[in-house]
Amino acid sequence: MGASSTVNDKLNVLVYFESIILNSNVANRLINSAFMSLLMKLLKNVKNPHLKMRLCSIMGQLVRHSTVIGNDVADSGLSILLSDVAKDKNEKVRRKAVASLGELLFYAATQLDDEQSDAVWEIPTPTIDQLTLCLNSTEDETVRFYACKTVENITAQSISAGCSFATLKVATLLLHIYHTQKNEIFKTSAAVSISHICKLNTTLFPTIFESLTAKNFSNALQDGSPRIQQAFITMLNIALTQPYAKLDEML
Repeated sequence: MGASSTVNDKLNVLVYFESIILNSNVANRLINSAFMSLLMKLLKNVKNPHLKMRLCSIMGQLVRHSTVIGNDVADSGLSILLSDVAKDKNEKVRRKAVASLGELLFYAATQLDDEQSDAVWEIPTPTIDQLTLCLNSTEDETVRFYACKTVENITAQSISAGCSFATLKVATLLLHIYHTQKNEIFKTSAAVSISHICKLNTTLFPTIFESLTAKNFSNALQDGSPRIQQAFITMLNIALTQPYAKLDEML
């Protein structure tokens, strides 16, 4: 009874904090203070899945509502911590971790590609690897969707960060999502992500085109949703800048 009461007390406190960080001024103060270190310490040590979920949620909300995040936060190992929690055996915990990681990585992407950018915001390799694993078909569907949206947002925002995901492995996983996904929003996100990484790494176009096939490519251009059509037009424009004989199959 005592342990349960302690968990509930902590949850109540965390719920309160989550309610006040929706204000940008409050979020800015808290995320750049010792409060963030305390949250990270708690997340590293708690075992209760409900506490883990709430802590991940608060971190994600802090990042989302903050307008200024100091380099100390990037240097704190937060992305690695959330990447580790994204391996949790509880899929609900993984969902919250990946959603929060997505918020952090998108903010990181906004800090790159500028002359004054700080390398501390570069996405660590273990985080790239974990997010890629989250796209796998064996993963929870919601986790996969959050991972896909994160890749979509990063590749749209930053060249340097986006190039980390412009790989054959990521392209293959996204193509599998596009081919098999019934959820239109998820499928569209995969298509847009594919077009972004194709733009970042044009050498992937032949592999992408052969997977989609000329027939499916043409059908998407004709009958796909507006965002899918735009994604495929983008890829087609990229392809037209370099010789690729198989494009003749579309004519």
